[in-house]
Amino acid sequence: PITNPAGIEAAKTAAHKWEEEEMNRGGALMSATNTGGSLPRWMRPCADICSRCRKDFSLRGRRFLHASKKKTGACLNGNQPYGCTLRLTGINFFVLCSIWYLYIDQLRLAFMPHSADFACAVI
Repeated sequence: PITNPAGIEAAKTAAHKWEEEEMNRGGALMSATNTGGSLPRWMRPCADICSRCRKDFSLRGRRFLHASKKKTGACLNGNQPYGCTLRLTGINFFVLCSIWYLYIDQLRLAFMPHSADFACAVI
């Protein structure tokens, strides 16, 4: 991560500049058609509205994607506000025992010899 305040400011400036360039590049087709004569006059307001909506949704989509990547990374790495902990409580012990009981019979039948039936039943 960038720890230098000047570097952080430069990164923010570059991100805003990139965002503006993307918005201008995305709307270049519609704005060129609005000023030119390639679209009929009655269709120009509709094209302008479509261009504005597309720019707005594109910007919101990028913000949502960035936020979801940030939250997913924090969750997977156990960063704040998410945390990965393992506690052994009585309820967790009973849940673990019930999962063991649920699957041991199938595992015993599928992978263990007949002679191990009694040992698995005791466990």
